[in-house]
Amino acid sequence: MILYLLKSLLFSGLFLLVYRLLLEKEKMHRFNRFYLLFAILFSLLAPFVSIQSYSPTLAPVVNTYQQIEENITRVDVLSQPIKNTPSLFSVLLMIYMGISLLFFIRLIRILYGFYAIVRRNSIIPTANAKLVLLDKPVSPHTFLQFIFLFKEDYAQAAIEPEIIDHETAHVNQKHSLDILLVELILVFSWVNPLLFLYRKAIQLNHEYLADDAVIRSKEDISTYQFLLINKSVVNSTSLLPSHFNFLTIKKRLTMMTKTTSRKKAILIQWSIAPAITALALSFCIDTIAQEKDFKTSPKQQIKEFTVEGASPELMKEFGDIVSRHRSVNSKGIVEYKIFLKEDRDRLETIYKLMSRDQQRNSIVIFSPWRKPASKIVPTAKQLEDFSNPNKYGVRIDGYQRSNETLKKYQPSDFSHFSAYRLYGAARTSPHQNYQVDLMTNKYYNKYLESVKRDTLNVMMIKRPEFTSSNRTNSPAKTNR
Repeated sequence: MILYLLKSLLFSGLFLLVYRLLLEKEKMHRFNRFYLLFAILFSLLAPFVSIQSYSPTLAPVVNTYQQIEENITRVDVLSQPIKNTPSLFSVLLMIYMGISLLFFIRLIRILYGFYAIVRRNSIIPTANAKLVLLDKPVSPHTFLQFIFLFKEDYAQAAIEPEIIDHETAHVNQKHSLDILLVELILVFSWVNPLLFLYRKAIQLNHEYLADDAVIRSKEDISTYQFLLINKSVVNSTSLLPSHFNFLTIKKRLTMMTKTTSRKKAILIQWSIAPAITALALSFCIDTIAQEKDFKTSPKQQIKEFTVEGASPELMKEFGDIVSRHRSVNSKGIVEYKIFLKEDRDRLETIYKLMSRDQQRNSIVIFSPWRKPASKIVPTAKQLEDFSNPNKYGVRIDGYQRSNETLKKYQPSDFSHFSAYRLYGAARTSPHQNYQVDLMTNKYYNKYLESVKRDTLNVMMIKRPEFTSSNRTNSPAKTNR
């Protein structure tokens, strides 16, 4: 989430910088309109795009288990009792959703306010718009196909034709749809402060477009400029309609007298297109290192997989050895008997002859040796917490037990424990969010002895297996 926000901020900031430096002061308002909308949408969607590019690099081939080990059940050792407190991410997510809800309610209220105004007041249809005549004094402004005017001024013909033409241009060019799109995006992307600057730039560009539509048929624009100055008092209170704003009058007057040659406009537009493409590719491409074999000492040249893979005969032998040690208990849980040393060694030999795909599909894998789990004795308070069946599932010496069983033990009866959070299908009970694994002193001593016998690789069952009559979660078992 943070990475997405940073990328979105970077994209929107760069696009806005290009607009400020190259486009804002040029008289090519139609191009600027679509550029600003494109910049917003691109900044929202581009962080989701990832193009993978492979770059060769030298790396030892013996370290090939990273992808395989991602499928192995792992546990994080907890030295303190687990507290079911909301995480910082959860708190920030709640704040984000709350503020988004406020923005959404604000937008709905504004839209409903316009609907109520249109419904309560008289409407005069015209060829291109609908005039809404209000009883209270208001500066002419536009929203969707409606132009809002002060009834008394309209009845006395006190509203100049140029003003009506200006507002009609907003209607014809559907400027309100741009603002509605930005407001809707702000509901979910208010955390990006640059979007508020985009909204302001889009509204100002709308005024340029409407002014341009009015002065296109006039030889002398000074009359229209004086008219804008006189109408610079704003009564409209909404951000959504297009209206006259005193703060933008100076920029609008300057833009009316400015010209941009066709050649210059084409040059700017065509220079921006490749720059945008290069920018997009530079931030969307993820370079992935592609390993190459290299010559080194004989010890480093020992390969843990082969490109050609093991033959069908060897794969059948591998499967037969595994099947001989596989059994199903009375509860329908698949278990594996202790593998004899000669069987284990044979499996490891065949495993190293497999290709990477064959190793990924194997239920039995061999992983580089690791240090044994350190001795961690639970406290009396921790055992008391673990006995709560509404929060914890308990496994002792590899077997699932009831929480009541812990009352038969003292903290000194255990030499190690680990706990981890359960997600999705791993939760066998809607109340048990955590699983606790405990090793008794005797079991822990056997575990240490088995670790000492390992010289290179640890044999592991990649995933727990179940029969059709059992769907409860079971731990992956290891064989030392």
